Amino acid sequence: MFHSNDFIIREAAGEACGFFAENINPDFLDKHKEVMPVLLKQIEDCYGQEKSSQLELSVQKMLMALNEFVQSLEYDIVDYLEAIIKVLIMYIQDNAKFSRDTKYWALTALSTTILTSEKAIEPYSEGIFNIVGQIMQSSDEQNVKGNALMVAGRLIASCGKDKIKPEYVTTFTNFGAAHLVGESKFELKETAITYFADLSVFLGDEGFQPYFEKVVNEILKILAEDNDLQDAVKN
Repeated sequence: MFHSNDFIIREAAGEACGFFAENINPDFLDKHKEVMPVLLKQIEDCYGQEKSSQLELSVQKMLMALNEFVQSLEYDIVDYLEAIIKVLIMYIQDNAKFSRDTKYWALTALSTTILTSEKAIEPYSEGIFNIVGQIMQSSDEQNVKGNALMVAGRLIASCGKDKIKPEYVTTFTNFGAAHLVGESKFELKETAITYFADLSVFLGDEGFQPYFEKVVNEILKILAEDNDLQDAVKN
């Protein structure tokens, strides 16, 4: 189906991958050598199509499928890493054609890609830092900003200290600290906590010490006030 000349058939095949990845895991995910190249090509091809609600849904399902595949790839991810980064950045940088939900899933898949690829992500770190930094400054959607912060945290934890400019760490840490307090929604508070967990990996015990007391105190305040977050921590 992915090799059909009819885009609608290829689109349907991509959406089917999303359902299979969600519901027939892990047998379907073991077929990544056959599926990943054509899935990535179809996600890329969808970007050039005329916008519609059906196209949005199909792309989101394909991004979910990609996210599931990435989690299972482990060492094999290096075979697809450049193509994955390219197609996800395409949707993440889109400011008009696709909705916040599509951008959210692209950021989710990018976060998973960074987590899975570990040190292999380093050559792409500079560009990704710049892109997620722009999102956190310009986006009006808190769940999108939260996912961008999560991407930054995953990237900081994955890269060596000599690969990251200190100003990146300062910028993202200040952003995360600001959204642990105040009127930020649950999604941003949750991802801010995740960010500081990743930052502690990067800095180590001694390096994280200046942040430790403030972060822990804010987390305790949130836990005392936020029932949703209490449930998330328990789970």
